[in-house]
Formats: sequence, C-alpha cells, structure tokens
Amino acid sequence: MPMACGLFTVYGSKQRYLDEVEDTIRTLKGLNPQIFTILATNNERLNHPGSPADKVKVMGNFTGGFYARTKLITEVGLLEPSCDIFISMDSHVRTCTSDLYDGLIKFYSSGALLGTNIEHAPFPPWCSSPLIFEQSKLCGKRPIHSMPHNFVIVWNARSKAVEALFRVWLEYSYRDKRDDQKPLYEALQKTNLPHTRLREGFAMALKRIHHRNFGFYPRFTYLVQGRVTLIHSHTISQIPKEYNGDICSFLNSKTTPRMVIEKNRKSSYRFIETINQCFDELKMYPQICNDTGLSYGAQWGQ
Repeated sequence: MPMACGLFTVYGSKQRYLDEVEDTIRTLKGLNPQIFTILATNNERLNHPGSPADKVKVMGNFTGGFYARTKLITEVGLLEPSCDIFISMDSHVRTCTSDLYDGLIKFYSSGALLGTNIEHAPFPPWCSSPLIFEQSKLCGKRPIHSMPHNFVIVWNARSKAVEALFRVWLEYSYRDKRDDQKPLYEALQKTNLPHTRLREGFAMALKRIHHRNFGFYPRFTYLVQGRVTLIHSHTISQIPKEYNGDICSFLNSKTTPRMVIEKNRKSSYRFIETINQCFDELKMYPQICNDTGLSYGAQWGQ
C-alpha cells in the first residue's frame, strides 16, 4: 500500500501558529492514524518529545514571507524518500473525517500528479472560477484564469514531473516573496504539469465575490455534496450554537447538496440547499448559482 504523508510548515515564532499546528496535527492523527505526519519548521521549540508529529524537521533559520513556506514544502517534498503521496496543509486546516487517508490513496492510484482547490476570481458579470484549472473561460468579454488556493496541496511524491515543477515554483517564489499562489500558477504554466482541482467536499474554503466592490461579506463555499473532509479556516463564533463550536459537526450535519454562507460579520454560518435559495441569497450576482464552476463534483438537488 502506498505511504501517505501529511506535511505541516511553520516558520517564525508566533505562539498562535505554534499552538495551532500541533492541535491540527493531533486532530488529523486521531482520525487518520495511517498518515505519517511531518512538521517542517525553522523553530527549534517545535522539536520536542511531546510533539504530535511523527517527525519534526528543523530546516535552518531563514525568513522571506511566503518564500519560507514554499522552501519548506518543496525541500521536504523532494527529500523525504519514504512517502509516495503527500498532502501539505496550512496550520489552521481542520480535518473532519476519517477518510482523508483513503482520499489520498485514490488520488495516487488515479495517476493525478498535483491538486489544489482554486481561488474564486470573478469580476462583472460575477462568474465563478472555471470548472477545470487549465480552462480559461469567458466572463462577459474577459477571460478568467483560476489561481491555485494553496491551503491544501496534494502531490505524487514519486513523480519526476512534480520534482521539476517544485524547482521552478521555488525559483519563482524567490523572485516574489509576497505570495505563493501566483508563483505556483506560473510554474504550472511553465512546466505544463497537469493540475487537478480538488473537490469542495475534500478541501473546502469560504470565498467572497470581490472585496473592493462588495466588501468582505458575504462569504460562501462552492457547492458540496456528501461529507466535508477538510475545512480551510473558520470563526468559532459563527458556528450555530447547537454545534458547540464544532465546525465539522455543523458542516457534516447534512450530506445533501449545499453551500455554506456567512452573510455578514454578525451572522452564523447557514446552508443554502436549493438553487432558488441561492438566487435569493446571492441576488446581486445570481449568475453564480447555476454556473458550471460552482458545481464541480456536485449538483443541485430537486
């Protein structure tokens, strides 16, 4: 059976991230003990006997914004010989189910090379991102290109093509240390590596339409069907009270087709369960409700 590895990266000394990453690893290991976890860091404090990670790699004292994260991911991804399939996760990503391991093995067995969720990148008339990463679709008269959303990255650790991609990604990230998503996008274009869009139910993230035009809210997910495996981030105070602060219990209280919406700063998370409800809730940009990019791997119920 292929060996699945989970990679977490922390650089710097912010206590929030140090605590957060260890809690995240404990949750993943509690639900998916088959996954071998690696914590890559430049902080010696995380290398202690009580670490929940199976392995801690202290990789030198370096700085440089997102470049540090890219360096940790690419170096471990290239130098860890025991792993067949890797998943890297941000320190705040929450594991909700025990089928993460099975999902990674399916990804590896499918022959896919690298996968991420995608950023929501719209403009008038407010289309969703393309159905497939490599597509460039017209929204009005302008093309949309999907940016990878790197809170979760899955890759085949045995692939020479992925190895070549990582070297280009690191080079591009060194040039622009402010971001890791645009350098990965450009590296994918340069190397022509096939990219897999992860389904929203596997790696869920709240998106917003356009912060300059509409502000931070509303935030919403794309359509999901079945159980949610991973959630990017969440605000505990927004979880409905009956779930006692457990975001996973809320997300998986239903398995029918649904979106999650956060209407404003004071509102709780809610489900949108029909296309008509979607039209009502997102009425300033209703095109999104029946756009193909919204419903990747899921479709509205009757």
